[in-house]
Amino acid sequence: MCSWTYCSLGLATEEAVPQDESVLREAYDLFRKASLERRVYPVRSAARAARDSADLGELDRYTELEVLEYAQHRAELTDFALSVLKGSSALGVSASRWSDYRLDELAAAVNSFQAQFAGHDDLPMMRERIQSLQRVAVGAKAPEVSGKSPDGETIALSDFKGKFVLLDFWAGWCPPCRVENARYADLYSEYSGVNFEILAVSQDRRVDQWKRAIVQDEAVWKHISDVQGMKSSQATAYAVTALPASFLIDPQGVIIAKDLRGEAMA
Repeated sequence: MCSWTYCSLGLATEEAVPQDESVLREAYDLFRKASLERRVYPVRSAARAARDSADLGELDRYTELEVLEYAQHRAELTDFALSVLKGSSALGVSASRWSDYRLDELAAAVNSFQAQFAGHDDLPMMRERIQSLQRVAVGAKAPEVSGKSPDGETIALSDFKGKFVLLDFWAGWCPPCRVENARYADLYSEYSGVNFEILAVSQDRRVDQWKRAIVQDEAVWKHISDVQGMKSSQATAYAVTALPASFLIDPQGVIIAKDLRGEAMA
């Protein structure tokens, strides 16, 4: 029996993997869609049904599960890249979905890619993706970000030096982000007076949508946005390509945890 990576190519063994870039890119895309269908879409549909029936308990459960399943989906894509695409000129097709998962192996694969395909168009993008992920790894100094608040005030991460800061990337159109806001409300109420702040960075493209979500969620912590959606300069600085995403930063400005969810934030 073939492994799932090679079954996706219709192959029985690793030795049979083709090196044709277009074939491998198509195989990756087919695998990506199948992974979404298997992991993400069912729980997303269940969350939508819970929302339509106003079952808030089930909505919370399925929304949280969607975040976890999406993370597993991205991990599967990285596994595919390192098992099937590594050593081929198609590796770059997977780069936009890389995360901390197996990051050292991805970095080594990119170094090998550079030696083998030095002039490939995908190489600069791949190197930048690796470097940006390394810049925001746990233990790294948190990059500076700043932006305008809903009231037009300029707020920067460095304004909170000496405090623990939860840097949260979210959007009004992102259901899991909105569920997380309810948890943050309790967290902020308990810890905001004890050397802790939340700085929420919106990835909305519409000011009215952003401001309305803040009011609806009673999100009374600090907020900034450049209203550029997922192409925002803040998202780029933190290699954010999926929401929600969060970084816990200590009083010395060092990233000490990422993507804590639910009770893990307490």
